[in-house]
Amino acid sequence: MLKIAVLVCVCVGLMHGYPGFLKEIPNGEAVPNPCTEDPEDKWNLVGHKFASRTEFMMARRQLSDKYVNVFGEMFFSNGQNWTAICDLDADNDGKTNGVELGDPECVWERGTIPAGPATGHPGICEIETQECLSKASDICPTTTTP
Repeated sequence: MLKIAVLVCVCVGLMHGYPGFLKEIPNGEAVPNPCTEDPEDKWNLVGHKFASRTEFMMARRQLSDKYVNVFGEMFFSNGQNWTAICDLDADNDGKTNGVELGDPECVWERGTIPAGPATGHPGICEIETQECLSKASDICPTTTTP
């Protein structure tokens, strides 16, 4: 019985991931999904290459061990410190992480309301250049390079 309880706890933890990290960045729970045109579709795993926990778990069984996107790498290598990465541009699309997540002045603090909404994804290059489209096609399966 104890084994079953432990297994259930582990599975629930895996399914919900680390929701606390979403509170460590402005608009963490409202980052638009650049792989769809639906404005209501959000990227729930901002620092990962997969938009949803389901996609993440499926890929984890089939792919290599690299699940974190460039924003996630930057976030973790800077001690999960938003202030340290706000004015940087993780995906090299010409917009800082702060601009994309609604904190262009880099003044947001945990628990406060950001200056504006998230307008892009800080880990996925969204401008339509050859370089960005080729990077996005690795993450967004329907994105094609010209």
